[in-house]
Amino acid sequence: MRIAAVIAEYNPFHKGHAYLLEQTKKQGGADAVVCIMSGSFTQRGELALLDKWQRAALALCGGADLVVELPFLYAVSPAEYFALGGVGLAQRMGCVDMLAFGSECGQLKLLAQAAGALMESPVERLRAHMKEGLSYPEAAAQIAGKAADSPNNLLGITYLMALQKLGADIQPFTVKRSGAGYHDTHIQTCMSAAGIRKALAEGILQREQVPEQTYQLLMEAQKQGKLSDMRRLDRVVLGILRREGISPNAAYLSEGLENRIMRAARNCKSTKDLIYLVKTKRYPYTRIARMLVHILMGTTSGQVKEALYRGPGYIRVLGFNETGKTLLRTMKQTAQVPVVVKSTAQQDLSAYAREQLRLDMRAQDFLALAREAEEYTVAGEDYTTSPVVLPNNMRGICSRT
Repeated sequence: MRIAAVIAEYNPFHKGHAYLLEQTKKQGGADAVVCIMSGSFTQRGELALLDKWQRAALALCGGADLVVELPFLYAVSPAEYFALGGVGLAQRMGCVDMLAFGSECGQLKLLAQAAGALMESPVERLRAHMKEGLSYPEAAAQIAGKAADSPNNLLGITYLMALQKLGADIQPFTVKRSGAGYHDTHIQTCMSAAGIRKALAEGILQREQVPEQTYQLLMEAQKQGKLSDMRRLDRVVLGILRREGISPNAAYLSEGLENRIMRAARNCKSTKDLIYLVKTKRYPYTRIARMLVHILMGTTSGQVKEALYRGPGYIRVLGFNETGKTLLRTMKQTAQVPVVVKSTAQQDLSAYAREQLRLDMRAQDFLALAREAEEYTVAGEDYTTSPVVLPNNMRGICSRT
């Protein structure tokens, strides 16, 4: 069985995601696809709109066979750490042959050249560009050229760098991205995740713009008050800042930035306002948003460093179909770390892995707290929710328009 891995967020799952999974099997020759998916928070420091089990179900409907969770410490991190976590997890499965990802250019050779240029360039050169006020993507483009100046190309480049850094025996495979761009929020037939979230918030999302199962689940969750919204955690974040301040050991804290954040926290009414007051060219919106999430979660720089040094400590299963069930049996034999199907079964985990897993659970508790309907805000869903099991005859429903 030829197994491909895809690293994703699915916030929410859209037609472009379904296309990548389809082409990974058609063009890439994969017999099965395992999706390594962010849990409750995204890489940009936002809450996921739907919880991880709902999004796993959509991925399975759209062509995935097995969905596992990318631990929080990698999911909410800069692109290079996000990539290291995702690739590291794929490597520790011990059975993944291929890493598939979308890119604007669709040319693996071009992306590999850019990755090589970045790896060969001294780190100081990249940092020097960033000290001049350039963002990481802008600084990377100065070194790697035009291939690095678009979001999915750059993420693909970071995957290639991670494969090389980890010495992973996994073949990269890219598919040219179709439909809306990563940041494109325009209303159109094949919309980006950002565009879907915007249209949903404005009440103008149309059935034909998204996979059918995504539309149904979003409408149902909205009606039931089960969609999460980061704004519902504003007072929690501001309360932590006003009461406790910022620990000197807080994850991703930069010297001097804590003073700007604390001054803003005294007067701001929302985290969005705080970020706009604090952000600069050197410290862009997403970097501060991620930092606030880590302040909310109480994570430390030591935890981040240990996670990067030691890698993922477990493989957390969120859902599977019949093919995925077979893949899961194989993975339990080949995996270099424990495979966690039930959160209650932690006896085989090291103290380090248990700490990582509990952060994932804490993140889900905050996502629940950010739902509209009070009956869905209770904690502990990781202990009461089983992985999604989807029959094979349900596959493909998400790709229908």
